[in-house]
Amino acid sequence: MAPASPTWTVEPVSGNVHIIRFAGIMAGWEQRILLTGDRHHDNLNADHRMELKHLERAREYNAPIIDIGDFFCLMQGKYDPRKSYTDMRPELTDGPYLDRVIDTAEDFYSPY
Repeated sequence: MAPASPTWTVEPVSGNVHIIRFAGIMAGWEQRILLTGDRHHDNLNADHRMELKHLERAREYNAPIIDIGDFFCLMQGKYDPRKSYTDMRPELTDGPYLDRVIDTAEDFYSPY
């Protein structure tokens, strides 16, 4: 089991700027933070099992989870010249594509 960690809060400053404040910091304190980027969650090659492993570890350590961008590929839209339906995740093929991308991501990430 992970060591108890202080509580933390997130304060929005403007746009994409936020401040993370930690309370209860004492000598010897340390804090783990999950910093991610380029998840491309909707990509067929995204390693969801590895993502879940990291998210579970962050939850275990009460770590803030910070994502710095490219959360989705969104390349399978109707007018995207890069689209290739053979590269689409199977769970995204049933129904409106963009709605399915958002709905499946919400289901995947909402516990975290």
